[in-house]
Amino acid sequence: MRPHALLLTLALAATTGPVHAWEPTRPIEFVVPANPGGGADQMGRIIGAIADKHRLSPRPIIVINKPGGAGAEAFLHLKSKAGDPHTILMPTSNIFTTPLHTGIPFHWKQLTPIARLALDEFILWVNADTPYKTAKEYFAAVKAKPKAMKMGGTGAAQEDQIITIQLEHALGLKFIYVPFKGGGEVCVNLVGKHVDSTLNNPSECAAHWRGGRVRPLAVFDAARISRFQLLQGGARDRAPALIVFDCLFARGKDLRGRPLAERRTTLEHEARTRTALRLARRIDANGLKAFERARERGLEGIVAKDAASPYEAGVRARTWLKVKVRAEEEFVIGGYTAPAGARAHFGALLIGAWAGDRLRYAGKVGTGFDGRMLANLMARFRPLVRDTSPFADAPRERKVTWLEPKLVAQVGFTEWTGDGRLRHPTFLGLRDDKAARQVSWSRAGGTPS
Repeated sequence: MRPHALLLTLALAATTGPVHAWEPTRPIEFVVPANPGGGADQMGRIIGAIADKHRLSPRPIIVINKPGGAGAEAFLHLKSKAGDPHTILMPTSNIFTTPLHTGIPFHWKQLTPIARLALDEFILWVNADTPYKTAKEYFAAVKAKPKAMKMGGTGAAQEDQIITIQLEHALGLKFIYVPFKGGGEVCVNLVGKHVDSTLNNPSECAAHWRGGRVRPLAVFDAARISRFQLLQGGARDRAPALIVFDCLFARGKDLRGRPLAERRTTLEHEARTRTALRLARRIDANGLKAFERARERGLEGIVAKDAASPYEAGVRARTWLKVKVRAEEEFVIGGYTAPAGARAHFGALLIGAWAGDRLRYAGKVGTGFDGRMLANLMARFRPLVRDTSPFADAPRERKVTWLEPKLVAQVGFTEWTGDGRLRHPTFLGLRDDKAARQVSWSRAGGTPS
């Protein structure tokens, strides 16, 4: 088992008859082997709400929580429903750990898996009022007070308890493990200072993090993962650090004409003596392996460099190449659509890029926002409202508010379509460092006029 992963799967008791011919004849039960508020519970309720809103099922989806025995109650319930397609399980990785721990007469192979819905790394959280800024600081405090610091969790043999035990063995720590009924309740008790820390997946503490009540110290994964939008949203309680990858001058000496390998050696020495500097790590010396590892980790891309090359100021040299794992570019915001459903402020951004003196339309972006981001963007939009479209090829959209093309958005997407539109765009953040007139259609990768 990957101890840092929260695995949400959807499992169905064995059905009879062809799947494509089946329709529900009564309410569908989503059985969650955990209490309300946890990741699996949230996932089930989100799916049910989406299905209801868009009328995806002729019968309602009802979430039923059966947390007893670390989920054993839910698993045995599903086993008793063999052949009933109206009963669906929403488990975490306790579908594997609970039977091993309890010995109940159940095996995951008795169910039919439908899909893996999410994979979340676990995060170590502390209350934001504590002095701990890093995992190293917190673990030092735990080691100084053995059996005094409380780690909140969701129960015996659950993923968080397994990680806690692994931490104890690896680092010589000793926690008091305090079980609660679910991940949501665990984080509430962390906010209330009834425990000193918790190991939760992001969704169970995200709202409290946005409110500044809890602090993430570490993610349980093999590597750090950068998130542009999280950087903008801000780790408000943490001093910024500068990630350095090259050294042009050192102690009064100009190194720009020296090979990159030599400059890197100097940089490694200088970075060790300055706490505000962090050295950019190499992924792999082999370019193809580095690209594959970046893709596996969900990174934005890699920068490939010739170790023998000097630094050439103001030159786009072939000795330094930016290779993107996913398509990602800057686009100008030219308007927004009205919100629908429960969303506030706006629905989607209308974006484009400059082709000479013409602002060409590239598509609309409706994902990648949270509530705070929607509010912050709307505050930036209000003084830019105008009566007419800034696009030369204005899209046919209803209830659009047009904006002066001043703001630049960083947008991720899968590809360009044949008609010059973005496929599956996602908002990543604003680029206040980029002038809107610098965003060109050709550099964005758009199709020719």
